[in-house]
Amino acid sequence: MILNLFDGIKSAVGKQLTANVKPNVDSALFKSMKLAAAFTGMAFVLVTARTYIGDNIDCTAGAAVKEEETKAITSYCFITSTFTLSNFTLPAASPHPGLGPVPHREVFPPGIGVDSVVEEDEGVTFHAYYQWVPFMIALQSVLLFLPTKIWQSKEDGHLEYLLCDTHKVHVNKELAHAKRSQSVNVFNHSRNFSNGKYLAWFIMCEILGCGFTIGNLFLTDAFLGGQFFDFGKGALSYLTGSVTDPNNPLNIVFPKIGKCTWYKYGPSGSIVSMDAICVLPLNIVNEKTYVVLWLTYILLCAFTCAALLYHFFLLLVPGRLDALITRRSENKRDMKVVLKECSKGDKFILWCLQSYVVDFGKWTAQLIEEAGFGKPEFELKN
Repeated sequence: MILNLFDGIKSAVGKQLTANVKPNVDSALFKSMKLAAAFTGMAFVLVTARTYIGDNIDCTAGAAVKEEETKAITSYCFITSTFTLSNFTLPAASPHPGLGPVPHREVFPPGIGVDSVVEEDEGVTFHAYYQWVPFMIALQSVLLFLPTKIWQSKEDGHLEYLLCDTHKVHVNKELAHAKRSQSVNVFNHSRNFSNGKYLAWFIMCEILGCGFTIGNLFLTDAFLGGQFFDFGKGALSYLTGSVTDPNNPLNIVFPKIGKCTWYKYGPSGSIVSMDAICVLPLNIVNEKTYVVLWLTYILLCAFTCAALLYHFFLLLVPGRLDALITRRSENKRDMKVVLKECSKGDKFILWCLQSYVVDFGKWTAQLIEEAGFGKPEFELKN
């Protein structure tokens, strides 16, 4: 008896909380995408702060280079790119992975002395994407939220219009009955075509969301030079590893130390090249950020695909959606009568209404009575 009392309190509190929430159709797929978009947004703030606040790159070309020229070299290397040697065999005594002697390369930046550019040596990997990391993450955050935004614009308060305040607790029984009757009439007028169109938009937006999560993985992989998929597998075991470990996959994708070639005119007017070593502290933040994003995007992709397949299962397998709606109903007989007269779109709307309508059993009984489906089993006493 005491347990029943607590059940009653829980039900009343739950309905009151529901009454204060704006009704909306928000599936687990959309919620997961909004959560991933929020995570990506936080990553954008973190990476942006590290990239544009404080030292993100520090280069040196030797003790003979003046301080003013060192500043110019540092700015030049950040604007252009740094590089590592992907095919370089690391000696045991070498302090930095991917750094070593670079063969003579007649590669000049635009406007420096020559018109022709000789193709660069194989085995040299340039790392310029770290400049674009904040912009890329911002774009991904927007793309992940876009399907939800499209659905919200198409939903446009349709469920709230169908409810007619039946999601609120009305003390006056006559008013509650009138609101249910109004909601039932609106539902009857929107049956078949309108509700079917509503369901079609919902499924299309879910398909779009699932496609975006899959596409987001390939977009990130292309941005990181085709190394994103393999990046996360080995990265977790190296998160606390040494920045000089040549086997650390974090150092391959986000090198902490790179080289940069600086060109200037010598005393005789000839072009002189200088190799500068650059420390990239911003890649410490980038690597940790992308480990988290790798986990987030992989889990998001798996979850959205599973959620979409589940919804297809409910819609395409005969009787599955009916069974789900009936199981949640107060009066299963009345609900079965209603479902026989409904299309897929109508059933989807009923499933949405179940989450909000107060006294849904009475709502169903009024629908049966006013739509002429038969005599309801549920007693209507206002």
